Amino acid sequence: MKRVLSILMLSINIIFVILLLASTLSGFVSPSQCVWISMLSYGYVFMLVVNLVFIFFWLFFFSKYFLISLAAILIRYSFIPLYYQVSGTDNITDERYLKLLTFNVHHFTKDDDACKKTIALIKEKTPDVICFQEFASMPGKINVYDSLKNNGYSYHYSHFKKNKRPRGTVIFSKYPIVKKGLADSNRCIFADIKLPSDTVRVYNIHLASYRLDEEDRDEIDRIKHGDMSENSKKTIKKFKNTVLEHEKEVDMLISHVEKSAHKTIMCGDFNDTPASYTYQKLANIYSDSFVEKGEGLSTTYNGMFPAFRIDYILHHKDFKTDSYKRMRTNISDHYPVFVSIEMPTK
Repeated sequence: MKRVLSILMLSINIIFVILLLASTLSGFVSPSQCVWISMLSYGYVFMLVVNLVFIFFWLFFFSKYFLISLAAILIRYSFIPLYYQVSGTDNITDERYLKLLTFNVHHFTKDDDACKKTIALIKEKTPDVICFQEFASMPGKINVYDSLKNNGYSYHYSHFKKNKRPRGTVIFSKYPIVKKGLADSNRCIFADIKLPSDTVRVYNIHLASYRLDEEDRDEIDRIKHGDMSENSKKTIKKFKNTVLEHEKEVDMLISHVEKSAHKTIMCGDFNDTPASYTYQKLANIYSDSFVEKGEGLSTTYNGMFPAFRIDYILHHKDFKTDSYKRMRTNISDHYPVFVSIEMPTK
């Protein structure tokens, strides 16, 4: 009986080892090649935890089988710092550094005082550049657009119809914007910002949402508990279609970046985890501010998947992160990310 149990546990262990390794292949296998591998990237943290449990399980029985999970974790050890950092700093050491804030404000609808709290946050942190996703000037509430202008953000850009307030993805800047435009769609914009020392291009991106409704959220909860239904197929299909859409968006985005006359910074809501194809492709050309100066898990999504970091500030590899702070607020279903970056002079 003991031998049968051992074989059973070993078999389950091997399955989770395979799933762990597969969940880290998104950087090598695009969604169009195998969409299921890309979808497994969402389960990396879960697979990692399960394999850690197996290590302790086998050690408890003095079995060398613990080496199986240990080897799998070590093979892809480089993924762990993308999710967890032991030490970092949120203290700005030099006010001359460029300060950026990225924040999906969810149209200021999650909290009745969302507009007021956002303005207070900006006054406290005084970023030089602000990248908002799901921005809107809401009737009957504080006009964030005018409030920011009164607080020194004289320059802004959003792709919107004439004679209308910015809505959607918006860049606000204290420094002049000398060029601006779309990177690929209405969700991805850029602005060339003229700083005292040089000009830098800032991208503000909001990759495709999964468009989950309440029925989908209920289905995901059932799937997590192993209860599949016919409706589960519809929910899974939404994930598949969005992952495939992200591939197209990020490939067009990288093509646009390669044509930039200036060094670039990438801010925004990626709607993807660090194990995803989206992140891995961008990580080939950018440094991650969280990896450089973050601390802890730094979850940025305060919704159904609280273990996910999906909001990022990435920058050209010649730049250096001075500080990183993820701010816990109840303003939105996302947390704002505030970063200061040291850039070499031209």
